[in-house]
Amino acid sequence: MWVYNLIKTQFFYSIFLREIGCKSIVCKPLYWTPERISIGKNCYLWPNSRIQAIDRYKNQTFKISHIILGDNVSIQERCHIAATDILIIGSNTTIASNVMIQDVDHDYREINVNILNQKLISNKVSIGENCFIGAGAKILSGSTLGRQCIVGANSVVRGVFPDCCVIAGIPAKIVKKYNKKLDIWEKVI
Repeated sequence: MWVYNLIKTQFFYSIFLREIGCKSIVCKPLYWTPERISIGKNCYLWPNSRIQAIDRYKNQTFKISHIILGDNVSIQERCHIAATDILIIGSNTTIASNVMIQDVDHDYREINVNILNQKLISNKVSIGENCFIGAGAKILSGSTLGRQCIVGANSVVRGVFPDCCVIAGIPAKIVKKYNKKLDIWEKVI
């Protein structure tokens, strides 16, 4: 099956993608916008994920929406990634199953108007290199993860987090940081 998906990706899906590196594999996406997705080398996108760079919503237009995956990124089953801006996932990052990452929120401030009929608000998201996003985590708009961040399963992340930290909880907060001087991971109190 691996060889079949590799051939299908390199000779069929590659026609539609903005860019794709060698040895990357895309397995049967649930929904995607390949013309606005760039995939690096040796990436693996497991089946049933929704990866969508939104270019239009109601009367809004998003001209630069683009999802960029660095080299060696793995996105496991049933993930949902949505972007109205440039959303970058750094090289060597692993995203476990059922994760949601989005750089967009629905406005809610108009009273007596269904939220789905209100405009989208875009707020950049960036995930650094060598990160691990645990199963079921939610990375919300306006979030930035530095290099080597680990996000605990089912965490809800919004905010800016530095390099080399473990993030967990609802809402997510830093629970461990790497101490370069001592070369150890330390709990944050």
